[in-house]
Amino acid sequence: MFRLFRSLFRLLFVFAIVGLVFRSIGKLCASGSGAERRPGPLEGQTWYGRVTRVTDGDTVWIDFGKGPLRLRLAHVDAPEHGQPFGEEATAWLNEALSDDQAVIVYPHELDVYGRVGAEVYHGDSRLNYWVVRDGLAWALPSDGDRDIAQAQIEAQAARAGIWSEKYPTPPWLWRRSHQESAA
Repeated sequence: MFRLFRSLFRLLFVFAIVGLVFRSIGKLCASGSGAERRPGPLEGQTWYGRVTRVTDGDTVWIDFGKGPLRLRLAHVDAPEHGQPFGEEATAWLNEALSDDQAVIVYPHELDVYGRVGAEVYHGDSRLNYWVVRDGLAWALPSDGDRDIAQAQIEAQAARAGIWSEKYPTPPWLWRRSHQESAA
């Protein structure tokens, strides 16, 4: 009888180990394929601040009470200075967020340049959406924000801003070509 219980216990133990291994493999496969989107370390927070400076069409400095912090509009990429519509994108964001303007920020995570990627709202206006809708930024293709992707489709149909050009160059390609020519 004791041998029977010991054998059953060993068998259950082996099944439990095998189950844990398969569950771990399944989680690794799902996260590696992008099937599950993991939230950034800052997601779920809400920050209230005031604009201190607009750097370009997708980067602003906002003071949250402890000095200004550099933020980048999430899900979008605006033309660079020196690129067609770069100055217009900066002017648009500067007008939308004049100095000392109160904003609500929903941060996501840090980008490679140390900027906080975030959704920025002035009143009920989601500026990330409107800069794309007005044709002054691209929706980032890898981000999967459907509203911003739809805003780009509408801006293209209206031939607004950057879409008035026959073949506009996305900022990520423009930066790469200018880095290569500088080297």
